[in-house]
Amino acid sequence: MPAKRGRTGGLRGRSLASFSIGLPTGVTPASRKVVTRRTKRVVGYFQSMKMQCAFPWESQIERDYLYCLEFDIDVLAFSAQSASLNLLVEGIPRNHFPDFQVQFRSGEMALHEVKTDRDAAAPERQPLFEAAKAHCAGNGISYRVVTESEVRRQPRLQNCQLLMHLRRRPVALDDALLVASALTDGPATLADLLQRFGDDRADADAVILTMAARGKIGFPLDAPLTETTRFQLLPSP
Repeated sequence: MPAKRGRTGGLRGRSLASFSIGLPTGVTPASRKVVTRRTKRVVGYFQSMKMQCAFPWESQIERDYLYCLEFDIDVLAFSAQSASLNLLVEGIPRNHFPDFQVQFRSGEMALHEVKTDRDAAAPERQPLFEAAKAHCAGNGISYRVVTESEVRRQPRLQNCQLLMHLRRRPVALDDALLVASALTDGPATLADLLQRFGDDRADADAVILTMAARGKIGFPLDAPLTETTRFQLLPSP
């Protein structure tokens, strides 16, 4: 991000509470244990401030997608492997556990399966994906395979990683009110918000981005973060 008027500062236990978005008819809560003890597989937990609980991930692609869900201003809520689909795939019963359940601010409910580009395109996987998509459509929700290329698209992922580093940074109440008041009448650029702090606040950019990291304000993740980036207040869940 370009420097502004000599600003040189700034930008520097887990709860396992369960969460399940309301599931439609035909979709049952999952019982699969997600985190395994396989020594050759990277596993871990992602602590979500948006959802106030921790979610397990079985691959680094899943972890990176959790970053995207955490900071996407269009995502209202999400959970990991909270649904089980009982499918008939080419005449064979299958029990399918989509990786994520996502609720959007628009009201859309979706189940997302995260795969590498190779796995997403594999011919042998297509019958399962098509069966899951048809099953979900019949129950008023959407189903989509999210590819590694989509998850790691830049600058989206880079912006999410930046917010990850800042989300636990403390923000003074006066600073939070200053930013919120500046956005009350509508979106404003980062440059406009920085001016509210004056030239002597070297950490002003970090204050603003920390508020974005905590879901108080938002900006488009798919564009490079510059002083022309427009921020907006986010409605309460």
